Amino acid sequence: MSENQTIILNFETQYEIRSAVESDIKDIKWSIPDWSSYWQEKWQRKLAGELDMYLATINDFPIARIWLNWTKQASDGIGEISSLAVMPPFQGNKIGTNLINFAEDIFSQKALKISQIGIDKPNFRAQKLYEKQGYIRVREEQDSFEYTTESGEKKLYTEDCWILHKTLV
Repeated sequence: MSENQTIILNFETQYEIRSAVESDIKDIKWSIPDWSSYWQEKWQRKLAGELDMYLATINDFPIARIWLNWTKQASDGIGEISSLAVMPPFQGNKIGTNLINFAEDIFSQKALKISQIGIDKPNFRAQKLYEKQGYIRVREEQDSFEYTTESGEKKLYTEDCWILHKTLV
């Protein structure tokens, strides 16, 4: 037996999908810990009714998140998914797929006809997941925004994205 071994775990995960509450913000920083102003800006938009964040939780702790915006492009019949992330130990258990399906159901209830996702171009794993769910690439775009770190430093985040669409039934 060698000192270093790779062990792959496959397990059934029971989780709940629910709308986020403000106290969840501190617990979702596992993926982007230094984006305090980003989370606060999103939270204010949630309070204004422009979007919502849903979480997959185990024992009320967020293991995955997804932001849904149903107002930004509503006049074009488009609902937008952003910031989908699953904690690494839980990836590969269809949690991301279930959150996407959950989002699509909400968009359909709001009479939106298209679900849109933007992904960072080098994120081939995410692109494969979305294409498997029926999303197709419609254009490329550059996304950027400014945020303030926990230490008060202003930073600019920029990424080259693929925009994918799925027509909802």
